[in-house]
Amino acid sequence: MGYSKLYDKLVIAKVELAKDKIMTNIVEDFLVREYVVSIIINGIEVRRYIISEDMIKEFVVGNLYSMGLIRDLREVREIVIGENRVIVRVDPKVLGRISTLIITPSCGEQVISEEQTPLNVKSKVKLHVRDVLEAIRQLFEGSRIFKNTGGVHVASLYSVNESKTLVVIEDLGRHSAVDKAIGWGLLRNIDFSQVAIVTSGRVFSDMVIKAARVEIPFIISKSAPSYEAVLKARKHSITLIGFARGNRFNVYSEPYRLVGLEKVELG
Repeated sequence: MGYSKLYDKLVIAKVELAKDKIMTNIVEDFLVREYVVSIIINGIEVRRYIISEDMIKEFVVGNLYSMGLIRDLREVREIVIGENRVIVRVDPKVLGRISTLIITPSCGEQVISEEQTPLNVKSKVKLHVRDVLEAIRQLFEGSRIFKNTGGVHVASLYSVNESKTLVVIEDLGRHSAVDKAIGWGLLRNIDFSQVAIVTSGRVFSDMVIKAARVEIPFIISKSAPSYEAVLKARKHSITLIGFARGNRFNVYSEPYRLVGLEKVELG
């Protein structure tokens, strides 16, 4: 995928206010591009999304799985990617799950009930506290579109055992970036119990549910979580870390998975 489909240049005016004058500079600047895609399941248009135009298959697989519409990749019989639409043919039993979708208006994202979500993420893997900051460093080191435009969210899968980033995803939305990361892992049979999901964006409860569905034990964010996200992380035994920047971070749940914080109790 060429970067011209992900971002492009336009002429803009950059303005700076000084004490007694207004300074303007006419320049070419990079801006991210939007791509509208419809997901059509067995002839039913389930949802339209505005995403970045790459890793479409990963997005569809990750989105359907993390929402609970599919529970096994074998339920997907065919994926055909067309212009602004993806036609998905699935096992007919999947259609009964579509009616259970609810929409969270604040993000335009969809999740379903937690009925099929594992109650506890059972991974016993340990992450060193220094790896938390290393994961964030590698996230932004690999984010070329963010560096050029500042207009995307970034997500990655970070291998705990290898202390390295497996994939970096950049997308217009924080949810679709995470969906693409999950889809990338599913299509490659990644052992999610040994990785962290790392994100530049805020963490809401639906993102925690996405991680719980594939049993990812760590969520690391540069930004803030919501109150409900912390409660969900504690419910599903996910180690949730926020405000990871510089040489510090906050731990909101399950600190025992972090080497150096095994004895920390949150009350």
